[in-house]
Amino acid sequence: MKSKKSEVEQKVTELVKTKQQEVQLKVSGLVQNRQYGAALEAANDCAASNPNMPECQLMLGDIHGKLNHRAESEKHYAKFLTLAPAAHPQRARVVELLGNASATRTPE
Repeated sequence: MKSKKSEVEQKVTELVKTKQQEVQLKVSGLVQNRQYGAALEAANDCAASNPNMPECQLMLGDIHGKLNHRAESEKHYAKFLTLAPAAHPQRARVVELLGNASATRTPE
């Protein structure tokens, strides 16, 4: 019984990963073609469907950054950091982006 359950969990994990990669490719293509509205919609759908998937938050942070929506971008990058594992390949880039953003912010 346990091996069957493990096998099913592995297949579900693989399907989720495949879907995530499809969404990332779609969003990447839309951003490349400067179709930011459609990219934002796809990334928002990703985040709504997969609230614990760090890549959805990363895409939202990147798209809002391209649109110069600084506060929204920082919010999604911060959420990415709370969801992403310590070894996530994009973690260092996001930490650096957030560090640079706070360093360039003017005091209120």
